[in-house]
Amino acid sequence: MNHYTAINGFLKKELHHHAKEYVEQLLQETVIIERTADTSSQVLERIKNPAVSSLLQSKMVVCLAERITLTMNINDLSQFSQMKTFDLIKILGNLLDNAIRATSYELEENRYIILEWGQSEREHYLYIENSGPTIPETKLKDIYDVGYTTKKSGEGGLGLTIVKTVTDRYSGKILVRSADGVTSFRISFANR
Repeated sequence: MNHYTAINGFLKKELHHHAKEYVEQLLQETVIIERTADTSSQVLERIKNPAVSSLLQSKMVVCLAERITLTMNINDLSQFSQMKTFDLIKILGNLLDNAIRATSYELEENRYIILEWGQSEREHYLYIENSGPTIPETKLKDIYDVGYTTKKSGEGGLGLTIVKTVTDRYSGKILVRSADGVTSFRISFANR
């Protein structure tokens, strides 16, 4: 109804050009939503853990609302089956929340997040990359400290501490890179 009301308002004021632009934007978003839904459902079918699938689905909705391009490549293999669901949700949730927040500082056409989840002969890994402000190299060593935050409000500062604690508990490694408006986290666990 909101969209019909807006279009009707433009037409009543004889702002045909604005009405046309509004309808074109709605059509464009509908196509994007349909493509995203098809791709998303295919990706979510590969997730073995229902809690993780629900988490990723909710993050996809947030990305869509924030106009962030989310690309996911998820391997059918183990998906960190050695890890408790509770801990896996902590890692994924915090990393995706941080990526979404950082990406929201970008212009809409530059907003993106890439999530890759797979394994090699030696390890299982999770890779998340996003556009957004670069973390200065001198600060990279501090990002896991309690209270460290890049939020303008200064609130928070626990997410990456939690990610590091959980990763360490499972003898994992974290590699973080941030340069030229791109930040990435790669978390890996040796195959057993």
